[in-house]
Amino acid sequence: NDQLAVEWYRKSAEQGDKDAQYNLALMYDEGEGVELDDAEAINWYTFAANQGHAAAQYNLAIMYDEGEGTEEDDALAIKWYTASAEQGNRDAQYNLAIMYDEGEGTAEDNQTAIKWYTAAAQQGEPSAMFNLGIMYMNGEGMRKNQRMAYLMFSLCAAQGLPDAREAREMVGRKLSRDELSAAQAAAGDWE
Repeated sequence: NDQLAVEWYRKSAEQGDKDAQYNLALMYDEGEGVELDDAEAINWYTFAANQGHAAAQYNLAIMYDEGEGTEEDDALAIKWYTASAEQGNRDAQYNLAIMYDEGEGTAEDNQTAIKWYTAAAQQGEPSAMFNLGIMYMNGEGMRKNQRMAYLMFSLCAAQGLPDAREAREMVGRKLSRDELSAAQAAAGDWE
């Protein structure tokens, strides 16, 4: 009973429970048990986010990033992605990396993009692996490293990411037989 859930979430949320605040925000965000209301979702996400709720911080960042229920605000998106990313949220880490990589709401910063792509990739985020592969392949913010590019493309190809297999094969043609063997072994170790 979504309406009853909203009632109980609201009672607990009004008493300051961050999980109830987050769940109430989700109900408004998805229109479950209440009329869909992005502004009310933002309100409750903000309460939970300010108490350190990583998922609320991430969802709030998305709303500012995409301008859902509010004006698009890249600076606030970065603030909330960062808060969530620092708590280990891999989706926040990836989105934050994209913002630094593309200079959205901040100066383009390859080093910070690499930091957050790496954090997300270490948690198995295939798009982060792919973007790291591109950066290794082209030497963006780091020295070119075709072996590492091959490794990243191999890992995301194993997860079925489109274009990863083709990118891996393209980089593989640039590697010596020994480098290719080492990269393939490293891919096996990573998994």
